[in-house]
Amino acid sequence: MHCRQLCLFLNQINRYRAARSIPAVLQPAVKASRGSTLPTGQLHATLKRPTILRWMLGLLGKSGLIRTVREGTDNAGTHDLVDAAAMLYLQCANGVDYLNFIEKYHMPDTFMSWFKITVLHIWMVLLRLTGTATVQAVVKQEMVYCLWDDVDGRLAQLKRISPSVSVKRRETLGECYGLLLISFCEYDEGILGDDKTLAGALWRNMYNRELVDPVVLSNLVRYVRFQARVLHRVAPELMLSEGVKEWQTL
Repeated sequence: MHCRQLCLFLNQINRYRAARSIPAVLQPAVKASRGSTLPTGQLHATLKRPTILRWMLGLLGKSGLIRTVREGTDNAGTHDLVDAAAMLYLQCANGVDYLNFIEKYHMPDTFMSWFKITVLHIWMVLLRLTGTATVQAVVKQEMVYCLWDDVDGRLAQLKRISPSVSVKRRETLGECYGLLLISFCEYDEGILGDDKTLAGALWRNMYNRELVDPVVLSNLVRYVRFQARVLHRVAPELMLSEGVKEWQTL
């Protein structure tokens, strides 16, 4: 291992340990959600709890480490891109109105629904950065790292609600990994094709081929294309510095 790689590795470990040392008293209380299929909205409450990444993002923002990328996104520093990726990930994982989404698009209130929704929005962010190959590669790698860290943390939280989660953890992680790979590939193909192609990709990956209402699927296709157009109007430099301020609804 090269010296620089070792330093980066040790730095990541130190940041992780520092985040882990935060006392639980700093975590704000979470209100029970409405309309959840679990008692008192436990799943949604778990998904909305501040994560380590959210706390780290607060520090990064206050210390000015997330800076506007100037003079071309391909000249962005690696550390800036890592910070931008963490910010963008949080906006995909926690910035979407989860309850409204699952209600509008007929998805069950489950961990896998949250994962699918998050992956879809991560893909839309990466789609906007397609023209900046180097930047997209770094941001994609770091967002996926954030995703797996967050998945692990959320499964641990769900374990406290339902002990059976721990038994299925390895199976769930394997399913998530496979879904992530195939979703990115099929969404890429779908966005380049017609609405029928995109609808097929969403039907297979978001609904496991089980959705029977074509109107709901058509609305989801419109949502994806709408978000893609909205993000396309945002300059890559601005997206890396400010992220997605709000996921607009149709």
